[in-house]
Amino acid sequence: MYWLNGVARQLSAVHLDNKPQNCHFIALKRSKHGSLFVTLTPDAIHLWSAKPTVLVSKVDRTPKHVTDFGENRSIIWKPDATSIVIVHLTPYFHSPDLQELPPPLHHSDL
Repeated sequence: MYWLNGVARQLSAVHLDNKPQNCHFIALKRSKHGSLFVTLTPDAIHLWSAKPTVLVSKVDRTPKHVTDFGENRSIIWKPDATSIVIVHLTPYFHSPDLQELPPPLHHSDL
């Protein structure tokens, strides 16, 4: 049996509803063991699996939250990789509860 394995050349964090979004990544940081990594845009957090390179979870911040606390700036991983802290432009920190995305739809489900 052959398992496809590789590395993504380009990351794309598309909304599930295909609405346009700001995908200008401002930070990327891998977990200590390298199995997960996080990317940041000014208003969203993306959790990725390294192999295969797939988007595992995403947190979109509301415009009000961004206005109140500032844009995302950097990422801090907990040493055991069980959580992350997001540093904002203002002196606030945010530790999001990341949840798994729903499974993708298959053609047979349509």
